[in-house]
Amino acid sequence: MKVLSKHTTLLQYSIDVDYFKSHSKLKSLQHTSSHWTLRDGYNYLQYDVTFQAKDPTTGDYFVNFHNRLNLQCVIDVVDDDAKEIIKYKEIVNVSSQLFLMNNTQDFYDLLDFREMNFKDIINPHENPSRENSIEREINQIKRSMAPLTF
Repeated sequence: MKVLSKHTTLLQYSIDVDYFKSHSKLKSLQHTSSHWTLRDGYNYLQYDVTFQAKDPTTGDYFVNFHNRLNLQCVIDVVDDDAKEIIKYKEIVNVSSQLFLMNNTQDFYDLLDFREMNFKDIINPHENPSRENSIEREINQIKRSMAPLTF
């Protein structure tokens, strides 16, 4: 794979640390999304990582975090390149979590965000209906490279 450009952008970041001092209940959410496109012979990945925590009673958010990886590349061998892309995604996930840990002071554990890494790839023998992370990435890349048919 030839990487033409790669950058991560912090799109949104707000944390109200005082919420933790005055409330004991919270609802935490985390989400990732991955979108591949093919334009002018180049592959583009937009990968988003979002963490949120809100008051379950009022619905007010006191943690709102959104990080994005934009990657422009040329895919050579999909099966091999997917492993490298997984590593880029994992770096974004781990750095996002470290950022939140460092900025929520001693309250990070209360947020109960699960670890977001790709080391725990699903064992296909335990759950054969689920794709592992690399297979999922390969399929997403291949779908983005397939010609559109109408």
